[in-house]
Amino acid sequence: MKKKVWLIIMPFAAVIITLIIYRITAFDKGSEPEVARVERGVFEVIVSGTGELEALESTDIMIPEVLVDRSVRIRNISITYIVREGTVVKKGDYVATLDPADVEERIISAEDAVEMFLVNLDNAKIDSSLVLSSARDEIRQARDLVLDREIRVEQSVYESVAVQRQAQISLETSRRSLEQKNRNYSQLVRRHELFIERAKENLKDQQEQLEMLVQLKRDLRVVAPADGLVVYARDNDGTKVKIGSYVSRWSPLIATLPDLSTLQSVVYVKEIDIA
Repeated sequence: MKKKVWLIIMPFAAVIITLIIYRITAFDKGSEPEVARVERGVFEVIVSGTGELEALESTDIMIPEVLVDRSVRIRNISITYIVREGTVVKKGDYVATLDPADVEERIISAEDAVEMFLVNLDNAKIDSSLVLSSARDEIRQARDLVLDREIRVEQSVYESVAVQRQAQISLETSRRSLEQKNRNYSQLVRRHELFIERAKENLKDQQEQLEMLVQLKRDLRVVAPADGLVVYARDNDGTKVKIGSYVSRWSPLIATLPDLSTLQSVVYVKEIDIA
């Protein structure tokens, strides 16, 4: 009986052992590393990008010089028209127009201010004339009073000592009053001269401001400073200037006239592409 059982088990055991040996052999062969021959050569990484041609040398087309002056107090101004990029221009040719709206408003305000300062100057002169004229009248009256009292002192020689003393006191009082009025008049003259001078300075400053704004309005028609081909400038974020773009003393470049004999190719590549 036992012999029959072994006869039945032995074939199954042989099959199982054969499978185990096959799996072990197959695993050992699969774990062997693959080997490749290393050869020296050029390792190339190709990155594509977009770019443009730029000139090493160029002539800048800038905002009007007057607009750079801080006293103008215009932070920025928009471009209402600019010739097409690539246009060939001659020196003095029309290139762009800047928006005159803000400048025109400031011209109106400056004209009103000039009129106001003219009135202030006239008023200062009139006030000075009236005040000083009144002060001169008081001085003349004080001088006449001194003369009268000098005569009174001369006539009092035939009077009592008390009368003579009183006449002398009155004369000294009138003389001191005349001296005080003369000093006051000198101070009034200096004061009103200062008022008039200040009014003149205010008027001059405002007139210069008005002249500057008028000049700026004329210069809003931008012309080419030299012969060349118009290429739009780029603003702070790299966008090309166009109609509606703003320029200012901090970003004054409108366009350039490149020297086509000094061209270079500039390509913009993302940092992540070469990292």
